[in-house]
Amino acid sequence: MKRISLYHLLLTLLFLGVGFVINHVWFVDKESNQQSQFLGLESVPAVAPQTNTPQANEVLVTVGNAWTEFEATSSSVDDKAQSSLKFDRERIRSALRNIALDRNGTVIADHAALQSLNAAFAHGQRLFTAEELQDFIAIVKSSLPTQVSEQVATIIENFHDYLHARQSLFASVAPGDELLMMEELQGLQAMYLGDGVAADLFRVENANGNYMLEAMALEQDTSL
Repeated sequence: MKRISLYHLLLTLLFLGVGFVINHVWFVDKESNQQSQFLGLESVPAVAPQTNTPQANEVLVTVGNAWTEFEATSSSVDDKAQSSLKFDRERIRSALRNIALDRNGTVIADHAALQSLNAAFAHGQRLFTAEELQDFIAIVKSSLPTQVSEQVATIIENFHDYLHARQSLFASVAPGDELLMMEELQGLQAMYLGDGVAADLFRVENANGNYMLEAMALEQDTSL
C-alpha cells in the first residue's frame, strides 16, 4: 500500500477545515425535538467579486445586520419561513451573519464569507438534498431584502455544488498527488463560483495551500 505522507494529510485537513467548530447551524428534528449539527441551502443570481471592500473606518454592513433589520420591519417573515421549519432560523442567521455587503448592498466575496459558508456546511461534512436546499433558501429569502437574499442564495447554491465536486475529487486523487489536488481544487472553484468570486473567496485558503506545497517541495528537494 502507498503510504500517506504527513503533508498530504495536512493538506487534506486544510481544505476540510477539521477543527473549525465556530458558528454551527443545527438541523431541527420535529419528531424527537432533538437538534443535530448542520443545515441546508439553494439558488439564483450572481455575486460580485471583492471590488468595493469597506475601508478600515467604514461601518461594515453584514448579512446579520440586514437580517435583523428586515425581520424587525417585515410582517411576512414568520408566515413564510415558519410554515416549513426544517431548520433553526436563528442558527442559520448566525452562520451567515459575517458575510459583508458593500455600500451598494452587493455581497463581498472574501475570507469572512468563506468562513460563513464553511460554518453553514460544516466544512463540507454535511451536504444536502434538493429539498433541503429549497427549505433553507425559503428561510433566507424570507429573512433578507430581495437584492441581498438573491445574491446570498446564489453563492450558497454554487458553493454547495463546489463542495459536492470537491468531495468527489478527494475520493479520486491518490496520496502523493498534492499538487494535482491543489490545481484541481482551484479549477473547481472557478468552475462553480466564477473566476473573480473564486479568486477573492478562496484567496487566503489557497495562499495557505500554496505555501504548504512550497514547503513540501523544499523538503523533498535533495539538491538543497
